[in-house]
Amino acid sequence: MKSCTKCLNQKDYSLFHKDKSKKDGFRNICKECATKQITAWQQTSEKYRDTYKEYYKKNKDKCLSWKNSNKDKVRATKAAYRSNRQQRQPTWLTKEQKEQILEFYTVAKEFESIFLRKQEVDHIVPLKGKTVSGLHVPWNLRIITAEENLTKRNKWDWELQQ
Repeated sequence: MKSCTKCLNQKDYSLFHKDKSKKDGFRNICKECATKQITAWQQTSEKYRDTYKEYYKKNKDKCLSWKNSNKDKVRATKAAYRSNRQQRQPTWLTKEQKEQILEFYTVAKEFESIFLRKQEVDHIVPLKGKTVSGLHVPWNLRIITAEENLTKRNKWDWELQQ
């Protein structure tokens, strides 16, 4: 028997999801409470998603003009989203380090207007390389031209030399 930390009831182990990270091999909340928790989260996230969609429909021009004038922020947000999905952005990053990442995208945008060539923020050690995998952290970023980034092809510099 195991006690659920949500409903505080004693239940059989078969009513808990398995979790290898726990000492006894089962989650702390029962399947019933977990289902309620997920359902509640889905309803609130759908509410926010619907609210955003309505706002976007009413203010499409305003949203698009903001996206066009803040391409650096849009690119940084998308990169952070992708790296989170790939589990390549550590949770221990500080606010200052996240601001440093945004600064790379801001500088890349400024370089585009100066050099009149598309600039991209590149991961020195690729997030999904064949031999190594890097992290989405400030010390693994650099600004290079789009052509250079295409020739790199998701490889680390020492791989290119071989």
